[in-house]
Amino acid sequence: MKGRKKIILLLGCMFIFTVSGFSIAGAQLPKIRVIMMSGSECDGMQKVAEAYIKETGNPVVVEGLGRGEYHAILPVHLFSASPGFDIAWIQNTWLAEYAEAGVLEPLDEFVQASEGYNIEDIFGVGRYKGKTYAIPTDVSTFFLFYRKDLIKEPPQTWKELLEVAKKFSKSQNPQSPTKYGITGDYITGEVLPQTWWNIMWSMRGEVIDKSGEVVVNKNGALEAGRYFEKLARMELVPPNLTQVGWDDHINHFVNGDAAMIVPGWNAAYTALPVAGGFGKYMKATLIPGVKQEDGSIFRTPYAHSWNFVIPAASRHKKAAWEFFKFATSKQGMIIYAKTGLGNPPRESVLMSPEMAEMRPDFLLMGRTLRDAGWFPPVTYFGKIFDALDVALAEIVNLMKSPKDALDRAARLILEAKKAAEY
Repeated sequence: MKGRKKIILLLGCMFIFTVSGFSIAGAQLPKIRVIMMSGSECDGMQKVAEAYIKETGNPVVVEGLGRGEYHAILPVHLFSASPGFDIAWIQNTWLAEYAEAGVLEPLDEFVQASEGYNIEDIFGVGRYKGKTYAIPTDVSTFFLFYRKDLIKEPPQTWKELLEVAKKFSKSQNPQSPTKYGITGDYITGEVLPQTWWNIMWSMRGEVIDKSGEVVVNKNGALEAGRYFEKLARMELVPPNLTQVGWDDHINHFVNGDAAMIVPGWNAAYTALPVAGGFGKYMKATLIPGVKQEDGSIFRTPYAHSWNFVIPAASRHKKAAWEFFKFATSKQGMIIYAKTGLGNPPRESVLMSPEMAEMRPDFLLMGRTLRDAGWFPPVTYFGKIFDALDVALAEIVNLMKSPKDALDRAARLILEAKKAAEY
C-alpha cells in the first residue's frame, strides 16, 4: 500500500511540475538568453517574455543590441562551441549559410513533440534541405498605397498601373496634381532588388529556375527589367529613384508630390496617416499583378521575415524551445502584436476580427502573405543581391539596357552559384 501511495504522489508531482513549467526535480528550467536587434520588435518580445515568466516561472532574458554590435556578435557566437545565447534572431535570407555550416539546431523534433503547436498556421517557416531551422516572429511585405482623393479604383495589374501613373505624372500629363505617379523605397544597397521582385515574380520571372539554371536575364525577369526601365524613361518616378529611401518616399506622398507608393513596405500603413499632409488620404490594397486568361490576377508580393533560431551548441536547447514555442504560439503572437508595431506571421492572428479592430492592416497583410514569395534559401544570397542591386540601378538610371544589365548580373550569379556548389 505504501508503495502505491508513493507512485501516486510521484505522478501528482510530475503533473504539477509539467503544467507549471518546472522540472520533475522541482527546479526551474535553466535561464536562457535571447538576443535581438534593438527596436520595436525587441520591445514587443520583451513583453512576451514577461508573460512567459509569469505563466511558467521559467527565467528568460531578451536582450536588444544595436545593429552594428548585433551583426558583429551573431556569427562569432553561432560558430562558437559555447555561444553566449540560447536563441538568436536572424533574417530568413541568412538561414542557408548558417544551416549549411551546421551551427543551427533542427527544430522538427521539438515541433513534433509539441502537442497543439500548429506550425502550418505560420507564414514563411524557415526550412533548408528538408529540415526546419527557423520560425518567424515578425514579417514584412509590400502593398500598393494610393491617394483615395485622386484615385477611386486602384490599378489591379502592372499594365493598369502604368496608365494610372501617366495620368498623375506631369511628364505625361501637365495638368496632373502630382509631379509623379509613383514613388517608393527604391534605394540601392538596401531594398532595390526586393522592390523589383514584386514585379518579376508576378511576371513569372525567376533568378534561378527549378532546374538550377540562372534565368534572371530571360523571360519574365527580362520583362520586369524592361518595365523598370519604362518607369524611368517615361518619368513616372522621381529622377533620383535609387537614392529615394524610407523618409524620402513618405515625404513624396504626404507633401503631394506622388499619387502612389508602389511597391510600398507594409509599415507605411501606420506611418502615412500620422505623417500629416496628404497622408490622411492614404488607402492601401494588394500590389498589382498580371491578368490571366481566366480573368484572375496573378500577383506574387515579396516577403521577408525575422526568425528565432537555436544555436546547435546551446547547452539549454529544451529550455530555449519552451520559450521559443510560447513566443511563436498564437497566444505569444497576440501578445506581441498588441504591444506595438510588430507583425506576427500567424495567419490566424492576422485574420482575426479582434486584431483587425486594433490593426486594420493585418487583414490586408494576411491576404498578401497567402500569395507571397520568399527568396529560396541559398548560401550565396548576398552575391545575388549585390549583382541585382547594380543591374537594377543601371536600368532605372538609364545607364544600360535591361538585357545588358541583367546579362552581367546573370554571369555574376552563375559564378557565385558555382563557387558555392564547388
